[in-house]
Amino acid sequence: GAAARTPGAYSIYGSTHHKQVYLYGGLDTSPTVLTRGYGMAWGVGGWLLPNFLAKAGMETAIRLRQRVADELTTTFASNYTDEISLVDALNADIEAAAEAAMQSGRDIPAEDQARFEARAADLEKRMTAALERMAQ
Repeated sequence: GAAARTPGAYSIYGSTHHKQVYLYGGLDTSPTVLTRGYGMAWGVGGWLLPNFLAKAGMETAIRLRQRVADELTTTFASNYTDEISLVDALNADIEAAAEAAMQSGRDIPAEDQARFEARAADLEKRMTAALERMAQ
C-alpha cells in the first residue's frame, strides 16, 4: 500500500535507495556471489581504467594523466615503508606485521624484519621446489 511507497517506510523488498557496486579487473574469475539482504534497488557493473580512458577520449585522458602527475605529492601521494615480494605477501606473519605497522604508523622493527625475511626465503625455496615438481 501507500506505506510501502513512502521513502523510509518498511517494505518486504528492502530499501528503495539504489546501491551500485563496480567490479574492477578480472584476476579473480570465481563467481561473484550476491547475498540479496540489501533490497531490490541495486546494480553491479564492471569497470576498467583503460576502457574508461578510451571512451573519454584523448583530450580527457591527457588532462587526467596530467592531474595525477601534478598531484603526486598531495592527492595521489603514497607512503611505503618497505617493498615485499609476492612470496612475502603470501606470508601470514609478514602480512600481520605490515598491517600492525600500517595501523600504528610505525616502521617494522629490524629484528622482526630479519626474522620475516628468513621465513620468507624458506617459504620461497619450498614454493620454488613445489613449482618445479609440478612442472615435471
